[in-house]
Amino acid sequence: AVARAYQGSDLAVETDFDRVAQVVINLVSNAVKYGCGEVPELTISVGESESGAHIDVSDHGPGIPAGERDEIFEKFARLGEANLAGSAGLGLPISREIMRNLGGDLILLPGGAGATFRVILPRRAALSGAAADADPDRSRTRAAS
Repeated sequence: AVARAYQGSDLAVETDFDRVAQVVINLVSNAVKYGCGEVPELTISVGESESGAHIDVSDHGPGIPAGERDEIFEKFARLGEANLAGSAGLGLPISREIMRNLGGDLILLPGGAGATFRVILPRRAALSGAAADADPDRSRTRAAS
């Protein structure tokens, strides 16, 4: 089951929509793989700050131990059940790199049950040179509603 939450007016950011979608799909996939129960529950929420916007993907799984919170962003790192789920340990490091190349970030929020990952989007994406040169139309404005 997926719950969505956003309160506020339309929110516009200029970014590479395809890359952000790739990151969010990876986070949702992870939440489904590692969530608890036959039908994992997750929440996707959107928020705004002065510098831009963020998308939070939260699950109700076992969470990530405090001592391993930084490790999950390292290439080939796999925690606990990840070995059984067929994970290569690349999704989170690649997702973080994508967001940083766009001028944002991907972080794991502290506390709470389960895990909450935050995709941070600046108002205007800083497309890396190769991405911007390859396709000038990749940078698009999308509104969250």
